[in-house]
Amino acid sequence: MPPYRAPKLLLKAPTGEEFNLGNALSFTTQPYLREMLECLSDSTTNVTFIVGAGVSIDAGLPSWDDLLIRVADHIQDDRLRALALEDDKDSQLRRAESMFRLIAPDNPATDADIVRECLYRGVDGETEPGPLARAIAKIAATMNNRCSLITTNFDDVLEVALHNETGVEPEAFSLYPERGGEEDKHRGDLAGEAWRRARETRGALAVMHLHGMARRRLEPLKPLILTESHFLRHGPHARDVVLEELEKRVVIFIGVSLNDPNLVGPLWDRAHQEPVLADIPPCFVLHVPSFIEGAIDIHEARAFGLAKYEYMESALGVRPIFLKSYSQLYQAMVEVALCTSSPQAYLSNEGESISYGSRFSRIVSRCHKRAANTEDDFIARAEFSRALREMLTTEHAIGNLLAKPTSAVKRELDTLRRLYSDTSHGDPPERFGLFVWLRSLPQARGEPAPYSLELVGSSTYVHFETWSSRRRTEIQPRSPFTAAESVFSGTAIVGDSPVSGPFRIWRGSLAVPIRVSSTPERNDVVTVGAIVLNTTYAIAPDDDTEGPVSVLAALARMSEESANLVQLLDDCASKLLMDDPQ
Repeated sequence: MPPYRAPKLLLKAPTGEEFNLGNALSFTTQPYLREMLECLSDSTTNVTFIVGAGVSIDAGLPSWDDLLIRVADHIQDDRLRALALEDDKDSQLRRAESMFRLIAPDNPATDADIVRECLYRGVDGETEPGPLARAIAKIAATMNNRCSLITTNFDDVLEVALHNETGVEPEAFSLYPERGGEEDKHRGDLAGEAWRRARETRGALAVMHLHGMARRRLEPLKPLILTESHFLRHGPHARDVVLEELEKRVVIFIGVSLNDPNLVGPLWDRAHQEPVLADIPPCFVLHVPSFIEGAIDIHEARAFGLAKYEYMESALGVRPIFLKSYSQLYQAMVEVALCTSSPQAYLSNEGESISYGSRFSRIVSRCHKRAANTEDDFIARAEFSRALREMLTTEHAIGNLLAKPTSAVKRELDTLRRLYSDTSHGDPPERFGLFVWLRSLPQARGEPAPYSLELVGSSTYVHFETWSSRRRTEIQPRSPFTAAESVFSGTAIVGDSPVSGPFRIWRGSLAVPIRVSSTPERNDVVTVGAIVLNTTYAIAPDDDTEGPVSVLAALARMSEESANLVQLLDDCASKLLMDDPQ
């Protein structure tokens, strides 16, 4: 029997080779990207964003696998806990089912209590939305009531982001909020009805939590759909909610793997029913292919990921838009916000375009010029290096934070030193270095810019000639360079440097993506590279990275202080690269 193909869909997704060699955010490489932006820029189009775990992970909350590891901590029997963690042959839903049943019956905590504790463990204070959630909130504010939000996540990341963006308190809904979270077996077709009524006036400020919500201080929004039995009981109603959106509105999946039966099932039903697919609003998925164990390199892994998604396109009628990193996933949301607010300037070929490709070339070229990486100007490079060194002095906020940690940071550092048996007592003193990496420029012959970073400046030395400073690394996961990992993930990365020889200077580092706008007034953000704070001390000393414990290790364990340092690095790097030299 030949594979099923959804009717009348002309396949347009790029091949693995086209994707690897081309620009991911190019209309040429990915026609579906332009189609999605044209749909969203039409003021008569209603759109539903279905948001998955990627948005929570971007905010520092656990992935599904990490959440299960935390759930296992509640199994009191040591042997059963160890076996539950080792047993990875079952599906995630079956594993969750087993873990909750292995938790002692006399444990007073409810399933919702356990999920809440595991979800927010280690998060001090309120949830801090990541860049992706903030971008989605900006889109929602731009599109007003024609935008709806559904999430499969249990957390409050979207609600906090929406409140921060609009100043208005959003409202969260579950499948059956009017019935205390319990389904009405005689009126199951009304699942989600309260949410639909609310969004008529509130738009995206009415957030549907398809699998329930574990709220920090309030009662949970039930049902919490986490285990196999939960999916079997409540799945039909959840799928009805999704199917109705697919039939009536443009749907965009963000941060989802499309392994969830409550999402894949409605896609299949939609592709099989009348009217034919061409008469139903399109749906898109933004997807970052993951690295596959056994792949020769990231290029082969991407090609394999795209080949797998051919099923989604041909059989389920999903229009896939592939990204090379999670930074690009965030960037795609920035482009949606820009295009929906100024569609003519974004999509037109007339005048100065604000499309991503045009902005990227202008902004990244400007940053390279500011770092004197495009010409042999030793004096300009020396000035750039001096500016980086000044950031590490105590007269600067970054240097002051590192040299004069607060009493709370000192206490945390003392705890870590005892943990790692660090008896150095700060001798020799910790030293720091700042390094700036920028996205590679477009090729001279008109070829796409390689998806890589170039080291363009350092606080510790200056290259006399430009050619001698060339160090390039591809942006990918598991890179030996934290700069590349940081740009790939779209988040700050802190960790120990890999051992490269017996005479290494730097043992640990904190890498932060650099995001800039063409002007302070415009929200046309582009990720241009990363700034890396290197240290001569270790983050987590072991046999390979032996040495004293860095103050960065303590800061990384303190959410407020860590966020402050990350913001300082991003702000200072952006200002240095975009301000004209005096």
